[in-house]
Amino acid sequence: MNREGRAVYTWESNYTPGNSVYLLENGNLLHTGTIRSNTFDVGGSGGIVEEIAPDGSVIWSFKYADDGVHLHHDIEPMPNGNILMIAWEFITAAEAVVAGRNPNTVNDSGLWPDHIVEVDPATNQIVWDNCCLFATYDLRVNVGR
Repeated sequence: MNREGRAVYTWESNYTPGNSVYLLENGNLLHTGTIRSNTFDVGGSGGIVEEIAPDGSVIWSFKYADDGVHLHHDIEPMPNGNILMIAWEFITAAEAVVAGRNPNTVNDSGLWPDHIVEVDPATNQIVWDNCCLFATYDLRVNVGR
C-alpha cells in the first residue's frame, strides 16, 4: 500500500493461502499455500511455498505434500537465501508400536511428528532436515510409554 492507502501491488496464486507470508526485500512475496490431503486434512496444513513477483509471475515454487509428509503453519527465510519449513510426517500406529509406543496411547490416525527441512530455492533441493525418526518422533514414542 502507498501512503494514501491504495494497493500498489497484489499477488495472486492458484493455491488457497496458507498461514504465513513474507514481503521480501526484493519486493517479491514469499507465501505458503494449501494443498489438500487425505492424511493431513486439518487446520494449519499447507503443502506448498511460492515466491511471487509484483507482476504476478511465480519465481519459485516448492511442493512438500503427499500421504507421508506435509508442510504446515510457518516458514522462515534465512540469511543465506534458503528457507526453513516445518512439516508433519505420518507414522502409522503399527510403526509407532514397533518403535516402542504404548499401543494404548496411539489410535488409527497414527502419529504426525514434526520435522524441519531447509530448502535451497536455487536447486529446489532439501539441503538439511532433522530426520524426525531421531528427533520429535523418538521423544513422542518414549513419552507415550
